Amino acid sequence: DIVGVVRVEPYEKITPDAIYMIVTNDARIVKHCYIDENNPEVLWCVSPNFPSFPINRTEICAMFRVVSRIQYF
Repeated sequence: DIVGVVRVEPYEKITPDAIYMIVTNDARIVKHCYIDENNPEVLWCVSPNFPSFPINRTEICAMFRVVSRIQYF
């Protein structure tokens, strides 16, 4: 797939309905996200195919909201 993205500041109006691309030093991932209710420094990454996992705000190098997608078959 090819995705179109718009850069956002990490944690800027994170919406669980939106899809985000998160860039860390180790990975680039595309997931739904939400901020942890007990610790605002933690962002939870959610996918229907994999277990949810946390990322600490300090690990995020860049964050983008996915605005379009072209799917190849």
